[in-house]
Amino acid sequence: MDVSTMRYFSVLISNIFVNVPTVLLVIIYARFGTFADSAGLGIALAYAAPLHLFFSMQHGVAILAGNLSWCNATAVRFKLAPLYLISAVAISLVYNEWLIFLVTLYRFGDLLYEPVFSERMRSGDSRRMLVGSGGRLLVFLIGLLLGLVLGLELTFVLAILAG
Repeated sequence: MDVSTMRYFSVLISNIFVNVPTVLLVIIYARFGTFADSAGLGIALAYAAPLHLFFSMQHGVAILAGNLSWCNATAVRFKLAPLYLISAVAISLVYNEWLIFLVTLYRFGDLLYEPVFSERMRSGDSRRMLVGSGGRLLVFLIGLLLGLVLGLELTFVLAILAG
């Protein structure tokens, strides 16, 4: 394989590594969790996803186009972090469901990692992108398996993953 093909596959695999944890979380709890776990997780994701999209503000596209530095995008996200977290708490209080807050907190890590990931993609640093996204997936899998092996409730597993 030539270098451009390797880069293409690195970018492809890195994107899969970045996006697969949430899918795995749903699949694992649909299979091994209770019906209440699956329903609660689905509801929490339904509220957390739009919040995440609103606060990501297309920074990835702007970084890839060279119109915004990843440092500036990350700084904006840190400045908006209190509003993001307060919104998650408010939604959790309104619906009396703390899984919404925990899922939003778990997705907060993704929100902060996206500018770095986008910059690595823009600069063609496919090796570091693959290592970074693979490392995040490995940490996720360890946290998820630890929670399942210890028989922890979904709220505790999400707290571990958010950490």
